[in-house]
Amino acid sequence: MHQHLGMNGVRAHQPICWLAMLAILTLGACAVRYSYAPRAGSTAKMPDSVTAEYPIPPTLPRGVLRVASVGVVAQPAERRHALQVTFVILNEGDRMWRFDTREQRLELGLHPRTTPLFGSVGDGAPAVVEIPPGSEQVVDLLFPLPSQIQQDTDLPTFGVVWMLDAAGDVVVRRTVFDRRSRTLNLEDW
Repeated sequence: MHQHLGMNGVRAHQPICWLAMLAILTLGACAVRYSYAPRAGSTAKMPDSVTAEYPIPPTLPRGVLRVASVGVVAQPAERRHALQVTFVILNEGDRMWRFDTREQRLELGLHPRTTPLFGSVGDGAPAVVEIPPGSEQVVDLLFPLPSQIQQDTDLPTFGVVWMLDAAGDVVVRRTVFDRRSRTLNLEDW
């Protein structure tokens, strides 16, 4: 049997091997990740996500509420995963608004509605977030997930039922999110 040796005495590889190696390196440099986008309604962009945008209150807007989700996140202390939902609330009115984190709900098809297991706002985690006139608050909520849903591939769609007290005008809406595939390059990690 005759072997072909390269310039430094190493066996020369066939072109097909180089193509396979190139394909492996290319696939290793990018991966499919998921993002979630609102199914309907007005949308806006936030870093790493698409948001649903709602005028508050709907009849005579004096601000806006945006809701987005980055999807399933690890909760090492709980030894399970949670769904992260972010609300950005802008109050352009002249009276205080309130967002009670205990009143927000996650809908997962046939599973019972759940309330957030944790919420954070800036430096703290108050149950009722106050949004003074002329200000904006970012509220991150973590909803517990059932044991059979522990990664984005297990969660094609979900709904968030949210409520905001805009100075006596109570706004309740449901935002449905659908999973979307996206390819990330190495520099996105």
